[in-house]
Amino acid sequence: MKIRQTLQHGPVQGYRFGYSPVRFVQPLPVWCYWVDGLLVDTAQRHMQHEVLDTFSDQRVEQIVLTHYHEDHSGNAAALRKRHDCPVLAGNLTAQRIADGFPLLPYERFWFGHIDPCPGTLPLPAVIETANYHFQTIYTPGHSDDHHVLLEAAQGWLF
Repeated sequence: MKIRQTLQHGPVQGYRFGYSPVRFVQPLPVWCYWVDGLLVDTAQRHMQHEVLDTFSDQRVEQIVLTHYHEDHSGNAAALRKRHDCPVLAGNLTAQRIADGFPLLPYERFWFGHIDPCPGTLPLPAVIETANYHFQTIYTPGHSDDHHVLLEAAQGWLF
């Protein structure tokens, strides 16, 4: 079972992707956000067809991964190839996704395998788009490589 939903908050577009390999179990969803050519996270590999289809007509100029977990980094390599754009991530995230990383059996079952994504660029202190400035903030807790993006002028936190 698969789900795909959207939300709109001003210029921010949110996309919710979910997949369940078990017929009567609700999909485990993850959100990706697009604003001004910036894509935040890439969803799980089991949803690759839907993710690539969703962003096929979007202008994706750069991709930021908030952390390495497979439901956030699962389509980084495919989206980078499709849009010929850089993938930005914290150092730990970049190290982990460069060669792919081992998944526990339940993670592979729910989210799919991980395609390596070498050549990920370091996350700068500020990510610029044509209209916005996102401060990157290291926020370990959910994972030891987690970052958030703050657009202070707009009050947005990803």
